[in-house]
Amino acid sequence: QFTEYDGASMNRIARLTADGTLDTSFAIGSGANDTINSISVDRNTNSTLSANIGKTVIGGFFTSYNGVAQNRLARLNADGSLDTTFITGIGANNLVNAVAVQPDGKVLVGGLFTALNAVPRNFVARLNADGSVDNSFLTGLSGANGSVRSIVIDTNGPALRILMGGTFTVMNGQPRERIARLNADGSLDPTFFDRSLIPSAGINDSVLALTLHDGNIYVGGQFTMVNGQPRSGIAKLNAVGDLDTAFFNGLSGANDFVRTIIVRRSLQALGENKVVIGGGFTEVNGITRNRVAQLN
Repeated sequence: QFTEYDGASMNRIARLTADGTLDTSFAIGSGANDTINSISVDRNTNSTLSANIGKTVIGGFFTSYNGVAQNRLARLNADGSLDTTFITGIGANNLVNAVAVQPDGKVLVGGLFTALNAVPRNFVARLNADGSVDNSFLTGLSGANGSVRSIVIDTNGPALRILMGGTFTVMNGQPRERIARLNADGSLDPTFFDRSLIPSAGINDSVLALTLHDGNIYVGGQFTMVNGQPRSGIAKLNAVGDLDTAFFNGLSGANDFVRTIIVRRSLQALGENKVVIGGGFTEVNGITRNRVAQLN
């Protein structure tokens, strides 16, 4: 939501150098005219789309970028200018919360929308590399019944899978309380968070953040219960959705929502990896931590 970085006018997006100073070669012009909620850099491995490597897809509530009409979705060139080859038409008809670029250059989109470029899509969709709606995704399926707030692409295993979190309680007509995993075609992955496998499967409030590490899933949000167990704002699941009871065992968690999570991969000499969280909290495990904290 910012309009300045380090005293320089930068409307809602900026690129920093490794030391945190503003990268002035990233020339956004007037930038976005409203909030940017999500950014994903294209690092695709498809040689026919190599021209898109390093481009940045953005999603949010904006309706223009550098003075050009762009409804809630856009792709930027490596220098920050608008990529006019990414044509989304009239764009999304409501807020975009999450974007994620697949290894093949296709773009997953989640939010509050019910249509993309006038094509009906309930809260989740996929675009081709040129910005058009991918009609091979969610073919004949209903999508989500509520907002999608976070998307992570899972490339572990023999086939690509898509992890999603949000406020939804149904995905493609099946109960999935705030988290679901889809196959590459948009169909529901029945091996994840299925109540026939995990009777208590469910999260009692919004999932705002997801990240994958070593086959485990870190989940952040507004919730206080995961699979029937107390978990305030953050939890760890295994690959099928079972709760890792050793993570936050006996600890109080965050006292408000967790919006973003990363896992810092420590150098071997430094020992275990660390989990960094950001959000609206002011305490974690009863210790003062204003909006950012690092966990073991």
